[in-house]
Amino acid sequence: MNNSGSPVSAIPFASQPCSSQDALQIARDDPAAIDLLVSDVVMPGLRGLELYQRILALQPRIRVMFMSGYAEGLPEPQLSRGAAFLQKPFSFAALVESLRSLQSVN
Repeated sequence: MNNSGSPVSAIPFASQPCSSQDALQIARDDPAAIDLLVSDVVMPGLRGLELYQRILALQPRIRVMFMSGYAEGLPEPQLSRGAAFLQKPFSFAALVESLRSLQSVN
């Protein structure tokens, strides 16, 4: 659900994965273009946390959902307000619950 209570599926989103550099360029070109960043923790190029920090500098209110299949995941102290973490594999219900919790963060 978005802030108005509409289902998440009604929100436009990038339907194709893009690289961390592509996401950063989108954020530079239009800082309001990204409402929620969904990122793996470990990826080629910029790691998820570094990508988030760079986009956060451009858009201070952005929310992020990190995910990882590695056992160590992301240390809790590195998660700021407006950030969530999901350990892979996760269920659709867990994804929806995390999205709802992020939505409620001001």
